[in-house]
Order: sequence, then structure tokens, then C-alpha cells
Amino acid sequence: MEIAQHAAARWYDRREAVFVEFCVEDSQDVKVNFDSSKFEFSCVTGAADKKHHNTVDLFSEINPKESKHKRTDRSVLCCLRKAQPGISWPRLTKLKEKVSWLSVDFNNWRNWEDDSDDDLSSFDKFSEMINKMGGDDLPDLEGVDDEVGPDPPPPPPFSDILGPSVLPVTTILDHPRHLCDSCLHPLPSAPPCVI
Repeated sequence: MEIAQHAAARWYDRREAVFVEFCVEDSQDVKVNFDSSKFEFSCVTGAADKKHHNTVDLFSEINPKESKHKRTDRSVLCCLRKAQPGISWPRLTKLKEKVSWLSVDFNNWRNWEDDSDDDLSSFDKFSEMINKMGGDDLPDLEGVDDEVGPDPPPPPPFSDILGPSVLPVTTILDHPRHLCDSCLHPLPSAPPCVI
């Protein structure tokens, strides 16, 4: 009997919910069981039928009836609805120990305590977006550059950055055989520099 391995996961905290994304490609037989103080995730991945199983004792309680998950080809995203919204979770797990398979999703982390937050509708929008990934329903991007502002000024010429040239370019181009192979300094007919 094959022993199930932990699936790698990333998590982030929002005002109404905590999101956990299990990074499993081509997952099958996905099972997510939500309990008020913990949740379990299991699936099978790949052609070799690799088994994954994770159990998480949560930092605080969740509402299991309002928690949900969404499977994609690359991952399974779980939305754990907080029992007490508005309370920040400093970590996902109950115990204050490092879990090797779990990391913080800094791309989605934000300081929500200062923001108004509509994350559960964002989760639904994410689900819709994943379902429409054909590309036909992409938003019209015409005029987006107009809203950004004026173009930045062009970079200064190299002469302003590097200062005056030591040798004119024509000297180098007219006599390429008299350049050091290592550092391209002009040579008067001497052997190459040793660098």
C-alpha cells in the first residue's frame, strides 16, 4: 500500500475567509472535508496515481457549511469561511510550528484590515474566469494606455552617462586588428593584454 504524501500548499488571509491553494496538477478523486476546527484534503495526481493527503488543525474556527473548494488543472483552491470574520489569522495552523509543505502566498496577501474587502465574490469571479479560459471573453483593452498617463522621458544618451569617449569610434573601426582580444583596448602593434 502506497503512503500518501503531503501536497504543497500556499495560503493567505482575508477579512471574511482564509484561502488555501493546493498545488497539485491533474488532480483526480479530490476530497475536501471541512470541520469547524480543521479540514482535510486528499487527491490522486499524475499518471502514476500519486496519493496526497493533508490534515490541517486550524488557527481559529471556520464555518464548514459556507466553505468551498474549486478544482482546476493546476491546483485546488479552498475558501475557508471564517466563523468570526474580521479577525486576522497570523498563521493557518493551530500550533506555532513550521510545516514543510505549507507557505504563505505573498502574491495574494494584503493588509485587509485597512481595506474594504469583497473576497468571496472574488472567489466566485475567479471560478468564472477559470471556466472561461478559452480567451473569447477577454476584456477589451483598447484605451488602457490612455489612462496610465504620459510616456516616461527617453533615457539620456550614453555620452551623458559614460562621459567623453577616450578614443574616437573611428580609430577602433579603422584599425580592428590592433585591438586587444581580451579588453578591446587599442594596441600600437604590441602583444595582447593579459587580464
